[in-house]
Amino acid sequence: MAVLVWILAAVAAAVVICFVWPLSYACWGRWHNGPAYEVSIDYLLFRFSRSLHRGTCRQSLQFLYWSRAPRPKRKTRAATKTGTQRTEEEKPGETFSLLRIWQSFTRDDAEHLLQLLRDLIGYVRPYTGRVRLDLGFEEPEYNGAVAGLYYSALSLWRPLPVTLTIHWEEVCLDMEAEARGRVRPVQIGLLLGRYVLCRRGLAFLTRARKYVRRRKEKSICEYD
Repeated sequence: MAVLVWILAAVAAAVVICFVWPLSYACWGRWHNGPAYEVSIDYLLFRFSRSLHRGTCRQSLQFLYWSRAPRPKRKTRAATKTGTQRTEEEKPGETFSLLRIWQSFTRDDAEHLLQLLRDLIGYVRPYTGRVRLDLGFEEPEYNGAVAGLYYSALSLWRPLPVTLTIHWEEVCLDMEAEARGRVRPVQIGLLLGRYVLCRRGLAFLTRARKYVRRRKEKSICEYD
């Protein structure tokens, strides 16, 4: 009996540690003649990383000194189109889409969602971050408008982790951003539970489920 109690206590302690232990993340992204990014997540003894450079996507999962890295995939437009056609052929009656759920949104739901996003951003806000923008538009008035907005924001928020360079003589777009931060899973879980399990959250989930079910039944009847 004592052994069982110790085992249950050890399991409970492990669960508490998993929820309380912070999750560290680091992300970097750039747009210069195409997208590129690097994302890494560290949690307990695990590390997940994913990157995209020159159209080649790489990802790996590491646990202590063991790591697993699948073969890098290069995305092509033809392969994406073929995969989309195959999915449509295999599931002709599938009509589920998150975009349709927005049609059941009300003003009360929108305010509830915006409040959730505001609190969520407060929890996952990075402790370090920077943004670099090199912009140049064909019309000079657009450059002036962007510069005015930037210096207005600079006067309101200091320090502003954004650097802006306006190219008046050429058209260009070069953006780079980097952020590092920590988040505790228990805080995110409690926040989502508080917003989802409340009266407004449950009412929206009920309406969304009924709406999606009616759309599926209608699509199946039309297909038959």
